[in-house]
Amino acid sequence: MISGNSNLLSGITGDTFEIIAEFDVSGTKTTEFGLQVRKGSTEQATIGYDVSSQKLFV
Repeated sequence: MISGNSNLLSGITGDTFEIIAEFDVSGTKTTEFGLQVRKGSTEQATIGYDVSSQKLFV
């Protein structure tokens, strides 16, 4: 299991990636989770999921 601030792509270079992720939050009290993605050379965005509303957010 990967947790915390792990950077799974630290050794990969390129401009575009397809990310397929599966999260299991059953048995936890997690209210939201997500991924930080690069929007440009210096900008980042968080793509997240709100468990209670069952909706994605940016």
